[in-house]
Amino acid sequence: MKAKFYFLLALLLLSYLTSYSQPNIEVTGQIKDKETKKSLEFCTITVFNKADSMITGAVSDENGFFALQIPRGLYRFNFSFIGYQTDTLKNVPVSESKFLGLIKLTPDVNFLKEVSINSSSNENQIDREVQIVTDKMKAGTSSTKDVLDKLKGVDYDRYTNTIKVDNSSKVIILVDGMEKDQEYIKNISPDRLKKIEVIRDPSGRYALEGYTAVINIILKKDYRGTEVFVQNMNLLDLDASKSKYIFVQEAASATVNYTYNKFNVYTKVNTNYNSFNLNSSSMKEFLADRITIEQNPIGGDMSTKVKQMYNNVVYGVDYTLNPKHSFSFEGNVSFQPTANNASSEHSNVIEKQDGIVFNNYSIFNQAQSNTVSTYYSLFYDGKTDENNTFNHPISPFRITMNITITIVLSTIFYYAMKWGTNLKNKVKFYLEYTHIFNGKHNIQFGYGNSFDDVKNSFEIEKVSSEFKSNRFPK
Repeated sequence: MKAKFYFLLALLLLSYLTSYSQPNIEVTGQIKDKETKKSLEFCTITVFNKADSMITGAVSDENGFFALQIPRGLYRFNFSFIGYQTDTLKNVPVSESKFLGLIKLTPDVNFLKEVSINSSSNENQIDREVQIVTDKMKAGTSSTKDVLDKLKGVDYDRYTNTIKVDNSSKVIILVDGMEKDQEYIKNISPDRLKKIEVIRDPSGRYALEGYTAVINIILKKDYRGTEVFVQNMNLLDLDASKSKYIFVQEAASATVNYTYNKFNVYTKVNTNYNSFNLNSSSMKEFLADRITIEQNPIGGDMSTKVKQMYNNVVYGVDYTLNPKHSFSFEGNVSFQPTANNASSEHSNVIEKQDGIVFNNYSIFNQAQSNTVSTYYSLFYDGKTDENNTFNHPISPFRITMNITITIVLSTIFYYAMKWGTNLKNKVKFYLEYTHIFNGKHNIQFGYGNSFDDVKNSFEIEKVSSEFKSNRFPK
């Protein structure tokens, strides 16, 4: 009896361990246009559990087929594609490999222009142009900015690292409708991109802030992976008078991004160093007194030297609670060290009257600065349904600046502004609501508010001054 009991216990334990360690089950299917019977590529398949939490997702291939891996359970499957009505399969039990069959999507008559599967992956909606990011678009690209350069009317300037729409650089780039560090967005991997929306002549607060276009990057919701992007750019002066002046400019950046379904964590570090060394001269003439003042370099070295260093760190996290609600937090620290932010000018001054020198002296100007700035932003994006959207960013902003300037004029005159401090606190608040009536009409309400607290102080010798201002518009 004991032997039989232990045998049954071992059998039950083995059965439990086998079921516990069983791999995920493959679920497949195919998606087609209900009217044309054409296979739909790039359709989004999203899987939800009984608690209405998103588990995973997939994208259909060029033949409309998809495959995904999920554990045993009861699920809801959503099938969506721009220009088509979303279809849903509810309470689907998954206990073994399953083929969901042929899913037929119905074209959405509310769109101004339906998507043409045979000719283009581009679509015009009521207020924007939507481009699906295809494999052809991603070919030969290493970042989002390279993909944007392939869009009609969008250009990427590699030297200035700016994005232009219709030759205007007053462009803001969003991710899933949320504002983020622009350089981080430009360096996102092309494999994460799903669609790109280009909004020309935007309305609401973006129009009030002077933007001529808004680019909204829509990411895949089922993406998993880690990305590392490193970039370095150098500008050299091969005709420099000394070897130490050859390196004129260096810009380096590194971005690390980790994504796992609902969570996205990222950080970006970049530094920019400038070293400008040149000779400058000037001449002033006072005709009434027939006086000429010449300012020329001294010796064989450069008369004007400028060193600048900008360091910047960005960090953030995104969380998608469910397809209708998402949150984003981003922080930033920027600083310029005093030792690498200095400018100097060393010149010889000759004063003449009627061509006769009556004064000759040297002048030395020197300035140093130290700047530290930080900002934090919290962003929420939500939908009650497909026709009602809330957009709620809160962006506190703080700048702290310390300036040290020392100026010496020959050995006779000395002037010094020892310390200057500029403090600025700024908080921006926006709330927007959009309701879509149909494919031709929508309405948008918004409220914006900003609070500024500015304090400037400086000291000249033993005399000090202070200025403070508050602004709280309603």
